[in-house]
Amino acid sequence: VEDSVYAKLPPTFLSLEPRSWCLWILDPTKSGNRESTAIILAPNDNRIAELLVHSESAHVFPGNENIVRWCGVVREDELLSVGAQVRSANGAAHLVSICTHPSARGAGLAREVCNALITEAIADEVPIIFLEMFAGNQPGRRVYSALGFSEVGVYRSGRLNKLAAQTVS
Repeated sequence: VEDSVYAKLPPTFLSLEPRSWCLWILDPTKSGNRESTAIILAPNDNRIAELLVHSESAHVFPGNENIVRWCGVVREDELLSVGAQVRSANGAAHLVSICTHPSARGAGLAREVCNALITEAIADEVPIIFLEMFAGNQPGRRVYSALGFSEVGVYRSGRLNKLAAQTVS
């Protein structure tokens, strides 16, 4: 929920560990040609799930029926960086589960993965491309900004505590 709404929630609905997320968008009609060393991965590639254990925010995993494609950077048969595009109800491309192995961070691999996903989404003629990230993810901010994304909003999320969950159900 947006911060203004979160501030008005009853205490029983407040998460013990809320996280702030940022929403970023990219207009595919204003995005030029992109080059990338990332490749399209088989949807059942076991290396994807093995790599995603290194991400605290990944929430889409192999087997999800909404996945359009996975892209990744592979060196010497090792998957070093990965990301996926999922379908949104309005046809937008939602980039998710962008993750780089800790030993390979800072080498521009997430940018390679995103460039491949963006190129494929543009070829699919999507109306908009968007992603979400933890608000405090400074490396992510630099990458997404350099790729041409614009931050358009911040919201909080968190798990409902037991009392709130019982109230809702």
